[in-house]
Amino acid sequence: NQSVGMVPAGNKTQPGIALMGFVPLAAGLLMGLVSLVLLVACANVANLLLARVSARRREIAMRLALGASRWRLVRQLLTESVLLALAGGGVGLLLVQWLTSLLPATAPKLDFSTVDFAYDFSLDGRVLGFTLAASLLTGVFFGLLPALQASGADLVSALKGDAPTTGGRRRFPMRDVLVVTQVALSLMLLIGAGLFVKSMVYAQEMNPGFESQRMLLAN
Repeated sequence: NQSVGMVPAGNKTQPGIALMGFVPLAAGLLMGLVSLVLLVACANVANLLLARVSARRREIAMRLALGASRWRLVRQLLTESVLLALAGGGVGLLLVQWLTSLLPATAPKLDFSTVDFAYDFSLDGRVLGFTLAASLLTGVFFGLLPALQASGADLVSALKGDAPTTGGRRRFPMRDVLVVTQVALSLMLLIGAGLFVKSMVYAQEMNPGFESQRMLLAN
């Protein structure tokens, strides 16, 4: 029941950890957590855009009454949301550029006997391309729903200045659904973080079965 595993010599990871597939699993979990945080932020911005669109009901209704097509209004509102997302991505890149000098100082000092990661936080084409793609996708994602809802408004009530109605059959307005989504995802992330901290505390208090104090590890 013996087997042999091969890893590239240039792989800066302890061979046992590399063969177990721990690094891709950990990276995937971190990307999943980041995606959930991004989803919460998108729901928050979409809710703010819905509130802003409600304040522009008469303007949008006037454009529709003057002959603007629904697709033209959707494109305009999507352009505004994409520009907002690109501005957020640009600010994020500036923060990353500022934090690159601080992160290596806080990185753990590990050698090849455990894990020897190359902490390279420099910005390259892949990071810039990923940031651009993420900004464009999130801009379309959180801007599409407000754009569709604004372009489908009732012209008569909007031009008369009546308060927007949610419709007789819609029990849950979209803004309420977005708020519930934000709370649910945030609660899930907080519970996951609490369980992670609890597991770390248990791991530190675990009895390894031998005396671990006043010991020296050397290679």
